[in-house]
Amino acid sequence: MNMNKKEELIYKLTELTNSDTIQWKSSSGAELQAYVPNSFAIIRAFRAEHFGSQFYLVEQKLPEYFADLESYYESIRRDVYIFSQGILEMVINQEEISEIIMSNFIQTVLEKNNNSFLDLFFSKVNEQK
Repeated sequence: MNMNKKEELIYKLTELTNSDTIQWKSSSGAELQAYVPNSFAIIRAFRAEHFGSQFYLVEQKLPEYFADLESYYESIRRDVYIFSQGILEMVINQEEISEIIMSNFIQTVLEKNNNSFLDLFFSKVNEQK
């Protein structure tokens, strides 16, 4: 499977998480308000550090409008924010990488996190998709 650079990075983060080299912790996401569009819609965020870089996995529940703009449904958006020395270096949008790689990454973060009640609930919801 040929991966682009962002997919390679997410794949490597998944490996580092599986090996317990990177530890993910639940985060309020409040420190991301200046960087995340529609930060009011953050439903869950995780934070990890590695070699002076901070990684955030952010999940948002956003309204998606149909063409008539009167009907909408809510969708969950997942993005990864990467900071180095407090400066935003990169945002990896879920559309930029394969769904399989993103799903594996999310599942790994959930499994390695301390799995609070809400995390377990959302993992069950994701399994039903």
